[in-house]
Amino acid sequence: MKSFHLTGQALDFVPIQDGKAQWAKAAYGKFPFYAAIQYAEKLGFESGYRWGWDAPHLQYNYKGYGTDKALTIAPAPPINVMSKEEILALQEKLTKLGLDTNGVDGIYGKGTTNAVRILQRRTGLTIDRWCSRRSNPGQDRRAA
Repeated sequence: MKSFHLTGQALDFVPIQDGKAQWAKAAYGKFPFYAAIQYAEKLGFESGYRWGWDAPHLQYNYKGYGTDKALTIAPAPPINVMSKEEILALQEKLTKLGLDTNGVDGIYGKGTTNAVRILQRRTGLTIDRWCSRRSNPGQDRRAA
């Protein structure tokens, strides 16, 4: 689970009884749901049940309010771990498959990135637009 909520983790849970969601705060005060809240609190989670509102909410405050910098820092660009020769071979294979890499030049640019994305989509791989020994070791075999 990923969450940038208050620089920690947050989740909501809803008790289900007889196939129906029980959103009322009273449902959270019954076993086994209250026991789940108590267990989460022992792990360091804060419970919306204790606030008197937002009973489904559990959150783990990693650093606390106002410290989240995740959306103000640019992500690092992916590191290309392929050699120029490997990129040339990949571009040749992608071109043979009818995918446009904008030329076979050994540069992992926009054309190669888009061609890899298309191949990943077609073959059911994770679509991350990067082909490397580290991130996608089966890519060369599938493109062959």
